[in-house]
Amino acid sequence: MKFVFPKKVYGWLDPKEGKKLFELAQEKPNFGVVVEIGSYEGKSTICLAQGNKLASQEKVYAVDNFRGDKYVGENPLMFEKFIKNLEEFKLERVVQPIKSDSVAASKKFKKPVRLLFIDASHDYEDVKRDFSAWFPLVAAGGLIVFHDATYFDGIKRFADELRERVDLQYLGAVVSLGIFEKTKR
Repeated sequence: MKFVFPKKVYGWLDPKEGKKLFELAQEKPNFGVVVEIGSYEGKSTICLAQGNKLASQEKVYAVDNFRGDKYVGENPLMFEKFIKNLEEFKLERVVQPIKSDSVAASKKFKKPVRLLFIDASHDYEDVKRDFSAWFPLVAAGGLIVFHDATYFDGIKRFADELRERVDLQYLGAVVSLGIFEKTKR
């Protein structure tokens, strides 16, 4: 399967970021599953699902309230648009949407996570809350990726703080993606 960037799907993902998510979703398939926090209309979900499909029989778990927020506005048709976009790429069977708040979803989630992509609220406290809820589920050696980590104040501040932790290793950035690995310590 060749990577196809979903340029017609509305969203703020750079093509280089999409390609990196595609590549990361193929890494360490026996470590666990791919979880995305904040899916919007599915641009990044499609990139993750394409890579995951090559590496694993597991689904990508897309956690979102699918209603919108203060950044994108309220949209009662967001979920339908998300599903339509997955169908256009023939990925609807590869993705398991979870209509929920991130923290509530994390409490019910039982699978180890090998790749956690966080792209929901960009407020510092919300990013910290999403990370704190899901970090215990990330397998040692698993990856945590933040979108907009190089320039959006709340995310950048939180990602900068994570660089000081001994249980994470900062692997670098691709455009605005901040990439970390959970260490085995």
